[in-house]
Amino acid sequence: MKNKGEDNQIYDLVVIGAGAAGLSAVEEAYRYTKNIAVIEKGLMGGECPNFACVPSKVLLASANAYYFARKELSNLGINARSVRIRFKKVLKRKENIVTKIVGLQGLKIKRRLARLGISVINGQAYFIDDHRLRVGNNIITAKKIIIASGNKFFVPPINGLKESGYITFRTIADKLPIFESIAIIGGGPAACEYAAFYSLLGKKVYVFEILDYILSGFDKEVSLLAESELKLLGATIQTGVKINKVNKNWRGKKIYFQDKEGKKNQIIVDEIMLAAGGKVDIDGLRLADAGIKIGDGKDVKVNQFLQTSKKHIFIAGDASGGLKLTPVAHFEGKIAAHNALARNKRFYRKAIVKNMSLVVFLRNEIASVGLTSEQASERGIKFKVYRFSTSSLARALADDSGGYVKVLAKEKSGIILGGSVMGPRAGEMIHELALAIQQNLKIHDFIGIMRAFPTYSESFSALRNYQH
Repeated sequence: MKNKGEDNQIYDLVVIGAGAAGLSAVEEAYRYTKNIAVIEKGLMGGECPNFACVPSKVLLASANAYYFARKELSNLGINARSVRIRFKKVLKRKENIVTKIVGLQGLKIKRRLARLGISVINGQAYFIDDHRLRVGNNIITAKKIIIASGNKFFVPPINGLKESGYITFRTIADKLPIFESIAIIGGGPAACEYAAFYSLLGKKVYVFEILDYILSGFDKEVSLLAESELKLLGATIQTGVKINKVNKNWRGKKIYFQDKEGKKNQIIVDEIMLAAGGKVDIDGLRLADAGIKIGDGKDVKVNQFLQTSKKHIFIAGDASGGLKLTPVAHFEGKIAAHNALARNKRFYRKAIVKNMSLVVFLRNEIASVGLTSEQASERGIKFKVYRFSTSSLARALADDSGGYVKVLAKEKSGIILGGSVMGPRAGEMIHELALAIQQNLKIHDFIGIMRAFPTYSESFSALRNYQH
């Protein structure tokens, strides 16, 4: 594809990064100008469709089907004598689905941008000054710039880890799960999803989380339920743990750690997977040459309009240092582009927090929106809690499944503050709560909505009898 970013080309907008935030910014910016360039050093589409969110769900779909056939199919009156999983076919399916979304090596996205007349420039960008960027031999000049460079993988500073070797969600396809045991370092969504994946396949899984409980962004009550589910699948969960060192010998990879009680322990596993999150990917941009200020936490200083200290340079998505979620990146990309190019009212970044849904996919789905019990208590908000176990629902009985719903509402007004759902379809059900929060719906009005039978959503109607 022809690069148009030469010295004599001045763009209305240059977007650094073609992930969720960058592509969303381009889509919004196209409403105001066609004179746009996108710079991408890696694969078009970013982390989520190529390596993270989408591939993990494809792998989990196969693992869940394998587990269901081996462990639960007989409960439905079906006998499956021999169930085998072919990892090469599983990985091939993953590759095919990623290709359907972004095209081979991101070609689908490149072609779509080309049809719109948007320049695509491949390579590492860095600032020459606050209006000019260099990519290889090209110098690109822009009136406005949006940094949407995403984040990069975080490798914990553990003695011997690099020498012992590890896999990540980026390299999982390079090593088929022929091992029998694995230690996963991290306790966030990605770590828990891969813990579920390997556990469902019958592997011995150890999860090491430095915090006091896994899925720290969720309601603690729900996080503990998630921990219980992983344990039921056979995983060992170590929270509040400190890993001191790792070494490798003929038996495997030995991890020396200190548990939450301060007791020193060690285990030997076949493989180690890193899933301890990421950090903003801004190191190669030479932001100082553009006069962009960095905060104490080494993140870019950004205001409520997603402007950096240089008001014509914006930052969005994971690179902004906020919530590292694809929907947030989409939203921030639109905000940054609108605020950069529109002449009417500017949008605020904080608008996304109130009804932002989170979903983690284990054997069951776990979803959350709004405030958790801990957050509401920290803010001094008086609230009531409504809980319901979905296992008694007709739909759950028919599916041989179960789950859990928790909703918080203000004590006096009854306005819904937040909630969590765990079980089948939780990732879909949570948006009913998100809409209720967005519209400041009161709990009795929310409970009173007529819902179809038999469905999991009936659990919301059942909350009237389960106030705590």
